[in-house]
Amino acid sequence: MSLKERAITCNTLVCLVKSLEKKATTIELKNESSVTGNIESVDAYMNVQMNDVVFLAPNGSLKKFQTFFIQGRQVRYVHIPDDVDIGVAIQSNLTSIKNVSSYKQPDWKLKKSTFPINVAERTATESTNLSGNLS
Repeated sequence: MSLKERAITCNTLVCLVKSLEKKATTIELKNESSVTGNIESVDAYMNVQMNDVVFLAPNGSLKKFQTFFIQGRQVRYVHIPDDVDIGVAIQSNLTSIKNVSSYKQPDWKLKKSTFPINVAERTATESTNLSGNLS
């Protein structure tokens, strides 16, 4: 997960939806349809991958799908199952996200600036060489 995705997840309720992974729920879509199934994965943009899905179209027809992908911008409402404690789910998900260290600082950012030290060493070496040549 990139830093941008981590920031989005931590600062929105996507972390709540992410805590519903591996649970059965219903997601209502903006086009008046709904999808019921097991949430496989959720990303920072609330794109949802579901398994064993029953799709209820606006006209009332049902269709079954093995896998189903929902774009985050199409989500209107996510039903939270009764057995999920919302506060605990959010807190545990935020804790797990913050503990993951997927971002590593580049080596050049970890090194201390040695410019003044190098200049001082070079100046000292040059002055020693000059004084040695004068004698």
